[in-house]
Amino acid sequence: MKLKRAGFTMIEMLVGIALTTAMSGIMLANFGNYSRQRGQEAALMRLEQVFVEAKTNALSGKMDCGASACGGADGTCNGVNDKFLDGWTVEITGGANGGYEIYGVCGGTEFMNRTESFPNMTISDTGGGIGHKVIFYPLNGGTSINGNKTVKVQGSDGVTISFILTKTGEIIH
Repeated sequence: MKLKRAGFTMIEMLVGIALTTAMSGIMLANFGNYSRQRGQEAALMRLEQVFVEAKTNALSGKMDCGASACGGADGTCNGVNDKFLDGWTVEITGGANGGYEIYGVCGGTEFMNRTESFPNMTISDTGGGIGHKVIFYPLNGGTSINGNKTVKVQGSDGVTISFILTKTGEIIH
């Protein structure tokens, strides 16, 4: 007469636990890679947005009249002794935890400075001829770069993604 088993043997339990542990480890590793990749893509997208913002501000002639950076002696842009808009600048701050700085310039005076850095990301740019700075000139004056500039974001895993900024300020993927 055979006895009915009422459960699993110890070996069956250990095999089940080992398989579950192995699958969990694989899923966690993939999730970590996915999270890093999304963070890297978000940093690249943010950099693209900043270049578009600088171009838009330059084309529209956006100035800071209230802080007298662009206004005349009275601090307003009323056409009397106003400074001219030189353009809007984006500077890439390279290296680990790289980022950017964006600001407008009127008569050589910077205004509306804003910076952002991206933890565990290396930001770099190549080409264009003037280092890490791009100036967007007002009234469709183009940019200060003399060719295409490649902007790169490298994650802590060594993977690099990039876009190209043309001398007219267009972004190419």
